[in-house]
Amino acid sequence: MAGIVDLIADINATKLSWSLVVGVVRLYEFLSHLEMVLQDVKGDRIHATISKPALEAFKH
Repeated sequence: MAGIVDLIADINATKLSWSLVVGVVRLYEFLSHLEMVLQDVKGDRIHATISKPALEAFKH
């Protein structure tokens, strides 16, 4: 992967776009959305929510 990769601990309000490399630690599927716990190489974790309509954009 080319370019700079950010860590979860570095996320702040100074910019809108971040480049993360994470693994999915937990995945919860609901009718209207997905919830995930993501972990980076340093072990820091963050919670993410993706709506079903937004998820459709990633389907092949």
